[in-house]
Parts: sequence; structure tokens; C-alpha cells
Amino acid sequence: MGEIRESLVLEDRFTNSFSRFIGLGGQSVSQMARMGSANQKFTQSMALTGQQLASMKSVLASQQAIHTAQVQRL
Repeated sequence: MGEIRESLVLEDRFTNSFSRFIGLGGQSVSQMARMGSANQKFTQSMALTGQQLASMKSVLASQQAIHTAQVQRL
């Protein structure tokens, strides 16, 4: 009597795609962390800039007051 033999070949296309997906996800998380850090530094820089502008405004007001007083004396 004859014998039937079957050979099955399984091809795994999922593992490579999923590994790439996981790797890209990790890169994305890393980039988001860097963006968060850069955003925090930018916010700190803007706060410092605001303080410096307020200080310059105060100095200008003082200079204007001195100038006005000098003009009135003349």
C-alpha cells in the first residue's frame, strides 16, 4: 500500500516585523524623553529671560526718573 508524506514549511514573517516594531517603539520613547528634557530647559530659559527683561525695565525706569530730575533742575 502507498504512503503519503507531507512536508510543511513554516515561514516566520512576524518575528522580524515585531522586533522592528519593538525597536522603533524604544527609539520613540527615548526621543520623547529627550524632547521633554529640551522642553524643560526651554521653559527655564524663557523664565530667566522674563526675569532679565523685568530687571532691564526697572533699570530703564530708574534712568528715566534720574533724567527727568536732572532736566527739572536745569
